[in-house]
Amino acid sequence: MKKNLILGVIDNYGFHQLQKFVYSIKKTTFDGDIVLFAGPSLSPHCIRLLRKYGIQLVFFNGVSALPEGNLAGQRYQFKTPINYFNYRHYLYYDFLIRNAGVYDKILLADIRDVYFQDDPFSFEMGNALYCAIEGPRHIRECAYNGPWMEFIYGKEVLDRIGDNRISCAGSTWGKEAAMKDYLERMLAEIEKLSDGKKAIDQAIHNYLIYTNQIPELSFLYNDGGVILTLSYEKNYKIDPNGKVRVGQDLLVKMLHQFDRYPDLKELTDKIYLGNPLGILIAKYFFKADLFLHKLLRGSGIRK
Repeated sequence: MKKNLILGVIDNYGFHQLQKFVYSIKKTTFDGDIVLFAGPSLSPHCIRLLRKYGIQLVFFNGVSALPEGNLAGQRYQFKTPINYFNYRHYLYYDFLIRNAGVYDKILLADIRDVYFQDDPFSFEMGNALYCAIEGPRHIRECAYNGPWMEFIYGKEVLDRIGDNRISCAGSTWGKEAAMKDYLERMLAEIEKLSDGKKAIDQAIHNYLIYTNQIPELSFLYNDGGVILTLSYEKNYKIDPNGKVRVGQDLLVKMLHQFDRYPDLKELTDKIYLGNPLGILIAKYFFKADLFLHKLLRGSGIRK
């Protein structure tokens, strides 16, 4: 039986920044694989803790070059300089091609600002690509998404599709065929970029959606209970048991950008991190651990 898969990229984090993702997913019924691509600025201690919780790590040495033999780089021109947002698609595609036929449903997820209340795959999925809608804000209204779109595709495209609601590239679901098709389309656009560092993949993601280039598409709205993307969303409630609910009292499976809201930060601190003194001690320990790792790595010394 094929497994489900969560893919993400992490670098320059201490474990305290990843705890809520890790601890929360382990409290759900999710029993698939979590594969995180790990950059050079993760300390050995952080790596050990991630592995302790069953996280599979695939290492890369930063965004200046692709890992040797990367299959996406063999098919699509590698755009350099490049940011992590665009770079990650080369890693995702390579992994899925090398593991063809292994996985059923796949989630491409941001990591640091995500936590779970239920298995993120516990909803009926067909063959579509499932894309998260951030909230009521339109592309052109956003101080970030509008300029991102205009930078890559120009004012004419922004005027044409800018009145659509923002879809977040940080939470995207699909079965293997749909995800492979999506990544191929993303990479084909990334290799055309005039500046792979300044351009942001979310603009490409929205361009593909709203120019009807995705063969089969389904939107996941914030009131549907699968994903709550909180950048422009305030319509949620916390029940007496500390569970976040939306719409018709639906339990949210996955929350993204929760750390922008003080009530959700306080809630998740209490649930996943413990008492305030313990949180403070852990935070500074992991910060010091990360700092020491980067210092030793820069000097050529390895812990």
